[in-house]
Amino acid sequence: PAGWLWQGTLLITAFIFSDGIDGQMARMLDRKSSWGAFLDSSLDRFGDGALFAGLALYYAGVGDSVLWCGMAISALVLGQVTSYVKARGEALGHTVRGGLAARADRILVLFLGSLLTGLAKDGHLPQVLVWALPVALCWLVFAGVITVGQRMAQVKRQSPPATSFSQSADPSEAPDPTTAPDLKASGA
Repeated sequence: PAGWLWQGTLLITAFIFSDGIDGQMARMLDRKSSWGAFLDSSLDRFGDGALFAGLALYYAGVGDSVLWCGMAISALVLGQVTSYVKARGEALGHTVRGGLAARADRILVLFLGSLLTGLAKDGHLPQVLVWALPVALCWLVFAGVITVGQRMAQVKRQSPPATSFSQSADPSEAPDPTTAPDLKASGA
């Protein structure tokens, strides 16, 4: 990492716009597919990982800050968990929407922070703006925790209460103790 924060931000912005075009084209041409949606979502996770890993490497190297390296990693993890919680909740048949920091919000905050910090470090903006990226990372970590909590709460509210086998409405679902494996005898 050479510390080219604002230059990298401008370059990556071009890729982000092209990422949005493929989905639009698929909808316009009526060629959308579950495979395309899955692939796009999966590649978004790689892209997010690359962005935050790049910032973590910047802080681990020329940025010289273990604290901000850790914050970049925390923001990455929380962003990934935010997306996972939504996908898993939807896979279970629940509606999972909103939250304080969706992916577009996270990318915008990250880009603004990187751009402003990079321009300030190079003398193009007031020096005080070198704090834009650390402030953005703090916001991303805070917003990530809130968003994961909001989405988990949505799934919890929509989930039926847990039942044990003994409370099951259908007695055939309860395990038969005479055929249950003996875990102690099997060494498990």
